[in-house]
Amino acid sequence: MIEALLLASFHWVDINDKRALVCNINQIQHCLKALPQSALDHLPPKSHRYREMMGLRHAMVIPLQAPKTSGLILINPSETPTEAFAIVRNKPLKLHLNQQRQLSLWHEEGHLFNNDLPQRFRPKNQFQHEWQADLYLLWRSVKETQRTDLAWQQFHRRNIDVINDPTNLNHWSSPILLQVLSQYSALHINSFKSYSEFIQAVHPYVDELEGDDKQETYNLIRFLFDDNSTRDLPNYLYWRRPKLARFLYPTFDYLLGQNKADELMKKLHLPPQNPKE
Repeated sequence: MIEALLLASFHWVDINDKRALVCNINQIQHCLKALPQSALDHLPPKSHRYREMMGLRHAMVIPLQAPKTSGLILINPSETPTEAFAIVRNKPLKLHLNQQRQLSLWHEEGHLFNNDLPQRFRPKNQFQHEWQADLYLLWRSVKETQRTDLAWQQFHRRNIDVINDPTNLNHWSSPILLQVLSQYSALHINSFKSYSEFIQAVHPYVDELEGDDKQETYNLIRFLFDDNSTRDLPNYLYWRRPKLARFLYPTFDYLLGQNKADELMKKLHLPPQNPKE
């Protein structure tokens, strides 16, 4: 049923007391006719502009300031990834992506829910926009499945993405997801009746990468995973390595198994870790 909705030309989703229109980009002209004029007044009039805005992304959201419409979510089913893949020190990391269309939709919905939070909990920069959208994905996936599997999948995917391209750092929500998944069980997450209740409980305790911490972590990721970098400097940014090891190891362990994950950590000169229980 959900898959059929995502492949349809459009459908509506509730965002608190408003709604967002979810559009298949291939049916954009037909879809836009479903929007009220108060929403269309904030959108480009030419349908080709939406494809230009979307590029090769498989999902994106356009927030709207309209009385009953919070946003327009664009979905491109043909661009939805089925796997995430990276090669690190000749070891392939391959992650099969389950229910990715649904996860992408929840992520985009998350942007709209976060825009509707009390002011002090709203994202203040691009990095916060992305990790808070993934926290909505985490909460929603647990509410729908009673499990944390899909949230862990998002964690692993974000790690693989940043390994492949360190400029993805603003989308690297893995440090935040790991903190929440390590501290909250599926049962505890499911006990929050609304996303607003969940994020307001979690937000004050999130340890966010910022300032020198963020910049030096970015430099270390780029150093470790750039094929053109020099790798014979095991002490380069040594003070950032323990934290980065904690963020990456669960993905290596999940995709490679403990023994190969430990070998990879050693090759990367990252401190050894205990497997996730």
